Amino acid sequence: MKRLALAAVFAVMVSGQASANITVSLNPTVTPAGAVFTWAWDVTLGGDEEASAVVAGGSCAGSVAPACGSTFFTIYDVSGYVSGSAAMPAGWHVSVQAMGLTPTGQTSDTPDTAIDDITFFYTGAIIAGPQDLGTFSVDSMFGTATLGSYTEQSDSNPAAHREHGGGFTMVPADTVPEPATLVLLGFGLVAAALARLRAAR
Repeated sequence: MKRLALAAVFAVMVSGQASANITVSLNPTVTPAGAVFTWAWDVTLGGDEEASAVVAGGSCAGSVAPACGSTFFTIYDVSGYVSGSAAMPAGWHVSVQAMGLTPTGQTSDTPDTAIDDITFFYTGAIIAGPQDLGTFSVDSMFGTATLGSYTEQSDSNPAAHREHGGGFTMVPADTVPEPATLVLLGFGLVAAALARLRAAR
């Protein structure tokens, strides 16, 4: 049963990656940087695609942010994001939201509005794919990975119309135990203390 579940998750991940015109690497590089961790994703642009400052018909679901008219991608639920830590290639900019920018017609993987979503958007000269767009990184308080998702919007080349997609990538996970876990841990410590007292008698 466990093997079947893992196979299903892998199939979803592969299909998610295949639908993307901009692909965010599934396994980012995670590097300790003092008290935080730097998460670096390699991002590529597919063939017959363009990264451009203006995408014909570019739009977001529920937002009129200027970035929605350009090439962009959003990585959802980046736990422990360190404000101001984003780094990206020239021509790219970053926007951080509680509810990340999502291309119209694309569904995000139900992001948690209590966790920051990171959108990288493009304002430079046209880049024609296929092309490695470079490394995009942020610092997080957490170094443990969990499966997350991203969405993206780009310009079709040479048709010049909006395309969008998405996929899966690993993101930082909050490793602080949930309250229920802390309660169970507390009960365990009390039980251990009682057992030690009984053994000492």
